[in-house]
Amino acid sequence: MKRLLLCALFAIGFVHMNGQSTAKADAPKIFIDCQTWCHRNYLKQELTYVNHMLDRQTANVFIQITSQDTGSGGDQFQMDFLGSSEFVGIDQKIIFNIPPNISENDRRDAVLSNLEKGLLVYLAQTSVLDDIQFDIQKEEGTGDEEKINDPWDSWVFNLRGNGSFNGQETFNSLFLSGRISASKVTDDVKIEPRVYLNYERNEFSFDGEESDVFIVTNSGGSLKYVRSINDHWSAGFFSSLSESSFSNYDLAASFQPAIEYNYYSYHESNKKQFTVLYRIGPEYNNYVDTTIFNKERELLHRHSFELSLRRIENWGSIDIDFTYGNYLHDWELLFVFLRPYVEMNIVKGLSINFGGSLGLTRNQVNIPKGDASRDDILLQQIQLKSNYRYSGWMGISYRFGSTYNNVVNTRF
Repeated sequence: MKRLLLCALFAIGFVHMNGQSTAKADAPKIFIDCQTWCHRNYLKQELTYVNHMLDRQTANVFIQITSQDTGSGGDQFQMDFLGSSEFVGIDQKIIFNIPPNISENDRRDAVLSNLEKGLLVYLAQTSVLDDIQFDIQKEEGTGDEEKINDPWDSWVFNLRGNGSFNGQETFNSLFLSGRISASKVTDDVKIEPRVYLNYERNEFSFDGEESDVFIVTNSGGSLKYVRSINDHWSAGFFSSLSESSFSNYDLAASFQPAIEYNYYSYHESNKKQFTVLYRIGPEYNNYVDTTIFNKERELLHRHSFELSLRRIENWGSIDIDFTYGNYLHDWELLFVFLRPYVEMNIVKGLSINFGGSLGLTRNQVNIPKGDASRDDILLQQIQLKSNYRYSGWMGISYRFGSTYNNVVNTRF
């Protein structure tokens, strides 16, 4: 016991003597808030001339990195630099694009390069400036840039397929899935067609009994078309065609013209947006089994309002979606969903996040008539009637100790 205690004390003393911080006294103290994949460890390894802080409250340069998809399948990054303490009032923004199909090495180098450009104005206020060497490359020629010839006319296509199987003596399962999607995104128009297919087969066998086979299929396609009107208004339509044995649809088709208003400019959408979307249109359903409303097929009309609020700030982020809709022939056949998500930095080292989903689903015109079997319920072979849905989660974290975080150690 004494030997164990002596070893523990020796280890603590060793850590205390050798765990010295590598912080630079005069260097900017930065905190990087990655709201996207930004290779945090790589940035820390390369940016050795600044202090990386564990908490944003102890930093004098707060950097928030966000991104959104571009029409070609790449990413548009935005870096917002916010100075405090001796750098108060020194704020800036850097926006750059990363093309698709590039290596992870090139991707992280692009993030690092633009991050260094943004840090330069803060480094210039410290003694680190004496260690900076400039190497400015001059481009030859002063003519206009050559116009890019795009044979695909901004169209991007994606093919995806996957499958899995497993089994044992009394059970085997097969799952297949495939999807073809495309998109064309420009400043004026956004077009997104999609076709998908899902197939699931489960077989159960028992001694002396015939095997039970359960099959669930789900396939269809959709098309979204959006036309830009100005910085705040957009218009277009949604359309879909599908079948689903789970949802009792032998055929379901819909077409809904839509219009959207964004309180903020669309150019600010990766940091903040508050949109109101309204859509209305017909829906034709041909059911597998007769529904609880004694319908085998019917033509309906419905509309919906969708409000979406998203903000990303240095204190955290908030994301709230609210949707209301109903069938026009019977306003009691309605659906309402509220989906909030909040992440907050309360005090130094303490942060919480919480969210959930709450919805009324009184528009289930597709529920088959009759009672579901025990097998259908346990194996989720068919959709069951339910007037509401809910879910929720909450997380909390607290971090304390050294405020510096300059060292990267990836061993083990």
